[in-house]
Amino acid sequence: MISPVTASLPTTDPGRSVLPAAPALPIAALEKLPAGPVGADPVWRLVAAFLVGYPPATARAYLGDLRAWIGWCTEEGVHPFTARRHHVDHWARHLATLPQPATGRPAAAATIARRLSCLSGFYDCGLREVELLEYSPVANVRRPAGLHHQLCPRPQPRPPRRLQDVQDAMGHADPRTTRRYDRSRHNLDRHPTSTRWPPNCNRTTGPPPE
Repeated sequence: MISPVTASLPTTDPGRSVLPAAPALPIAALEKLPAGPVGADPVWRLVAAFLVGYPPATARAYLGDLRAWIGWCTEEGVHPFTARRHHVDHWARHLATLPQPATGRPAAAATIARRLSCLSGFYDCGLREVELLEYSPVANVRRPAGLHHQLCPRPQPRPPRRLQDVQDAMGHADPRTTRRYDRSRHNLDRHPTSTRWPPNCNRTTGPPPE
Protein backbone atom coordinates (compact mmCIF):
# COMPACT_ATOMS: atom_id res chain seq x y z
CA MET A 1 0.00 0.00 0.00
CA ILE A 2 1.32 3.44 -0.91
CA SER A 3 1.45 5.89 1.99
CA PRO A 4 -0.68 9.05 1.49
CA VAL A 5 2.43 11.10 2.24
CA THR A 6 4.45 9.20 -0.34
CA ALA A 7 1.72 9.44 -2.95
CA SER A 8 1.94 13.24 -2.81
CA LEU A 9 5.68 13.21 -3.48
CA PRO A 10 7.05 13.55 -7.02
CA THR A 11 9.18 10.92 -8.72
CA THR A 12 11.45 13.83 -9.68
CA ASP A 13 11.50 17.39 -8.42
CA PRO A 14 9.38 19.53 -10.80
CA GLY A 15 11.30 22.18 -12.70
CA ARG A 16 14.68 20.69 -11.89
CA SER A 17 17.09 18.22 -13.41
CA VAL A 18 16.74 14.53 -12.67
CA LEU A 19 18.42 13.29 -9.51
CA PRO A 20 21.68 11.40 -9.97
CA ALA A 21 21.37 7.66 -9.53
CA ALA A 22 21.04 6.50 -5.94
CA PRO A 23 23.87 4.41 -4.49
CA ALA A 24 23.42 0.71 -3.75
CA LEU A 25 21.21 0.41 -0.66
CA PRO A 26 20.43 -2.51 1.66
CA ILE A 27 17.34 -4.40 0.48
CA ALA A 28 16.24 -5.11 4.05
CA ALA A 29 16.31 -1.39 4.86
CA LEU A 30 14.41 -0.45 1.70
CA GLU A 31 11.66 -2.84 2.73
CA LYS A 32 11.14 -0.76 5.89
CA LEU A 33 10.26 2.32 3.84
CA PRO A 34 6.74 3.19 2.64
CA ALA A 35 6.04 2.00 -0.88
CA GLY A 36 6.37 4.75 -3.47
CA PRO A 37 5.14 5.44 -6.99
CA VAL A 38 6.85 3.51 -9.77
CA GLY A 39 10.19 5.12 -10.52
CA ALA A 40 10.34 7.11 -7.26
CA ASP A 41 13.86 7.63 -6.01
CA PRO A 42 14.50 6.05 -2.57
CA VAL A 43 15.22 9.49 -1.13
CA TRP A 44 11.53 10.39 -1.51
CA ARG A 45 10.50 7.18 0.25
CA LEU A 46 12.76 8.12 3.16
CA VAL A 47 11.21 11.60 3.12
CA ALA A 48 7.80 9.97 3.51
CA ALA A 49 9.01 7.76 6.36
CA PHE A 50 10.51 10.78 8.12
CA LEU A 51 7.47 13.07 7.73
CA VAL A 52 4.68 10.64 8.53
CA GLY A 53 5.01 11.13 12.30
CA TYR A 54 4.73 14.93 12.24
CA PRO A 55 1.60 17.11 12.39
CA PRO A 56 0.47 18.36 8.95
CA ALA A 57 1.79 21.90 9.37
CA THR A 58 5.22 20.73 10.51
CA ALA A 59 5.33 18.07 7.79
CA ARG A 60 4.62 20.71 5.11
CA ALA A 61 7.36 22.99 6.44
CA TYR A 62 9.87 20.13 6.60
CA LEU A 63 8.87 18.94 3.14
CA GLY A 64 9.74 22.40 1.82
CA ASP A 65 13.11 22.23 3.56
CA LEU A 66 13.86 18.78 2.14
CA ARG A 67 12.74 19.80 -1.35
CA ALA A 68 15.19 22.71 -1.18
CA TRP A 69 18.03 20.42 -0.10
CA ILE A 70 17.27 17.70 -2.65
CA GLY A 71 16.88 20.29 -5.41
CA TRP A 72 20.23 21.85 -4.52
CA CYS A 73 21.88 18.40 -4.53
CA THR A 74 20.37 17.74 -7.96
CA GLU A 75 21.82 20.96 -9.36
CA GLU A 76 25.21 20.07 -7.87
CA GLY A 77 25.09 16.60 -9.40
CA VAL A 78 25.24 14.74 -6.11
CA HIS A 79 22.65 12.31 -4.72
CA PRO A 80 21.47 13.22 -1.19
CA PHE A 81 22.52 9.76 0.02
CA THR A 82 26.11 10.35 -1.11
CA ALA A 83 26.36 13.95 0.13
CA ARG A 84 29.08 14.77 2.62
CA ARG A 85 29.50 17.40 5.29
CA HIS A 86 31.14 19.87 2.91
CA HIS A 87 28.02 19.70 0.74
CA VAL A 88 25.85 20.67 3.72
CA ASP A 89 28.25 23.48 4.64
CA HIS A 90 28.13 24.73 1.04
CA TRP A 91 24.32 24.62 1.04
CA ALA A 92 24.12 26.55 4.32
CA ARG A 93 26.44 29.20 2.86
CA HIS A 94 24.28 29.29 -0.26
CA LEU A 95 21.20 29.93 1.89
CA ALA A 96 22.93 32.67 3.88
CA THR A 97 24.44 34.60 0.99
CA LEU A 98 22.24 34.22 -2.10
CA PRO A 99 18.66 35.44 -2.67
CA GLN A 100 16.15 32.67 -2.09
CA PRO A 101 13.27 32.05 -4.56
CA ALA A 102 10.50 32.57 -2.01
CA THR A 103 11.72 35.91 -0.59
CA GLY A 104 14.28 37.30 -3.03
CA ARG A 105 16.81 37.76 -0.23
CA PRO A 106 19.18 35.52 1.76
CA ALA A 107 17.64 33.24 4.36
CA ALA A 108 17.55 34.41 7.97
CA ALA A 109 19.65 32.64 10.59
CA ALA A 110 16.52 31.11 12.14
CA THR A 111 15.46 29.68 8.77
CA ILE A 112 18.88 28.17 8.15
CA ALA A 113 18.93 26.65 11.63
CA ARG A 114 15.48 25.12 11.10
CA ARG A 115 16.51 23.64 7.76
CA LEU A 116 19.68 22.16 9.21
CA SER A 117 17.68 20.75 12.12
CA CYS A 118 15.22 19.19 9.68
CA LEU A 119 18.08 17.76 7.65
CA SER A 120 19.70 16.34 10.77
CA GLY A 121 16.48 14.57 11.74
CA PHE A 122 16.02 13.27 8.21
CA TYR A 123 19.46 11.67 8.07
CA ASP A 124 19.14 10.35 11.63
CA CYS A 125 15.94 8.61 10.53
CA GLY A 126 17.78 6.96 7.65
CA LEU A 127 20.78 6.11 9.81
CA ARG A 128 19.28 4.93 13.10
CA GLU A 129 15.62 4.09 12.56
CA VAL A 130 15.58 2.61 9.06
CA GLU A 131 19.28 1.62 8.94
CA LEU A 132 19.39 2.63 5.30
CA LEU A 133 22.43 4.91 5.52
CA GLU A 134 25.89 4.49 6.98
CA TYR A 135 26.56 8.11 7.98
CA SER A 136 24.94 11.53 8.33
CA PRO A 137 26.50 14.45 6.43
CA VAL A 138 24.90 16.85 8.93
CA ALA A 139 26.83 15.48 11.93
CA ASN A 140 28.96 18.24 13.49
CA VAL A 141 27.76 20.88 11.03
CA ARG A 142 27.82 24.27 12.75
CA ARG A 143 24.57 26.13 13.21
CA PRO A 144 24.39 29.88 12.43
CA ALA A 145 26.34 31.90 15.01
CA GLY A 146 24.37 34.05 17.42
CA LEU A 147 21.08 32.25 16.84
CA HIS A 148 20.72 31.19 20.47
CA HIS A 149 20.97 34.81 21.59
CA GLN A 150 18.36 35.86 19.04
CA LEU A 151 15.88 33.24 20.21
CA CYS A 152 16.76 33.36 23.92
CA PRO A 153 17.88 36.90 24.79
CA ARG A 154 19.78 37.24 28.03
CA PRO A 155 17.54 38.68 30.77
CA GLN A 156 18.46 42.21 31.83
CA PRO A 157 19.40 42.74 35.51
CA ARG A 158 16.73 44.37 37.63
CA PRO A 159 17.44 47.11 40.17
CA PRO A 160 17.19 45.93 43.80
CA ARG A 161 13.84 46.38 45.49
CA ARG A 162 13.04 46.94 49.15
CA LEU A 163 11.40 44.14 51.09
CA GLN A 164 8.34 46.24 51.87
CA ASP A 165 7.88 47.06 48.15
CA VAL A 166 7.93 43.38 47.25
CA GLN A 167 5.54 42.47 50.04
CA ASP A 168 3.22 45.35 49.14
CA ALA A 169 3.15 44.21 45.51
CA MET A 170 2.67 40.53 46.29
CA GLY A 171 0.21 41.03 49.12
CA HIS A 172 2.22 38.82 51.47
CA ALA A 173 1.90 41.20 54.42
CA ASP A 174 0.02 44.22 55.62
CA PRO A 175 2.15 47.20 54.50
CA ARG A 176 1.70 48.84 57.90
CA THR A 177 3.04 45.72 59.64
CA THR A 178 6.02 45.59 57.31
CA ARG A 179 6.88 49.21 57.92
CA ARG A 180 6.53 48.83 61.72
CA TYR A 181 8.88 45.82 61.53
CA ASP A 182 11.42 47.80 59.52
CA ARG A 183 11.35 50.68 62.00
CA SER A 184 11.64 48.34 64.98
CA ARG A 185 14.56 46.47 63.43
CA HIS A 186 16.27 49.77 62.62
CA ASN A 187 15.87 50.96 66.22
CA LEU A 188 17.10 47.61 67.57
CA ASP A 189 20.25 47.74 65.48
CA ARG A 190 20.97 51.25 66.82
CA HIS A 191 20.46 50.28 70.50
CA PRO A 192 23.65 50.40 72.64
CA THR A 193 23.32 46.74 73.60
CA SER A 194 23.22 45.85 69.93
CA THR A 195 26.13 47.98 68.74
CA ARG A 196 28.67 47.28 71.49
CA TRP A 197 29.68 43.89 70.05
CA PRO A 198 32.25 43.78 67.27
CA PRO A 199 30.93 42.95 63.77
CA ASN A 200 32.29 39.38 63.82
CA CYS A 201 30.73 38.55 67.15
CA ASN A 202 27.77 36.16 67.63
CA ARG A 203 25.31 37.84 69.99
CA THR A 204 24.03 34.56 71.41
CA THR A 205 27.44 33.08 72.33
CA GLY A 206 29.40 36.22 73.14
CA PRO A 207 32.65 37.52 71.75
CA PRO A 208 35.11 35.09 70.18
CA PRO A 209 37.91 33.77 72.40
CA GLU A 210 41.20 35.65 72.43
